[in-house]
Amino acid sequence: MPTDLFVNQELQAHLIALGLAQHPDDPPSTTLPSVWLMPYDGAPQPRPDRLGGFAENATITISEMDFAAPNQPADLEEAYVDILIRARNEAMAKLLHRQIRGVIIDPRDTAGMRRMWTMGALLVEYSTTWRVEQTVAADNVSTDRTCSYRFGCRRKILAGTTYP
Repeated sequence: MPTDLFVNQELQAHLIALGLAQHPDDPPSTTLPSVWLMPYDGAPQPRPDRLGGFAENATITISEMDFAAPNQPADLEEAYVDILIRARNEAMAKLLHRQIRGVIIDPRDTAGMRRMWTMGALLVEYSTTWRVEQTVAADNVSTDRTCSYRFGCRRKILAGTTYP
């Protein structure tokens, strides 16, 4: 399985475990956004309720962007992950991005990274912002904001072996 797909799955599970999101199979909630992995039809709109309103205020979509083949050192792979948030208003989208960024990036690190941390079963050697947060679309239903991150993970750790 490609590293980026594994990182996507671990990131989804990590956000759910931290209580920042819920699985898309769970009933819609106005307090927790659902977090989707690479849906075929693109990022979903917040789900409607039966009365024509919204049962959900935001959705998070985690998509694979690319992954770099192992380089130096030989077992390190980099995964590039794009996070798109569709929210009913821009302030909510910004808040959700800020919460996710706080999980991926250590705010005290002067280089803007988080180093040697675990995301579920995955040991992440480093994570950093790849493309800064920006608004990509807005209409009368939702605002879309995206941000991309780079994760450096060891291939040995992905295989379940011990860290050197």
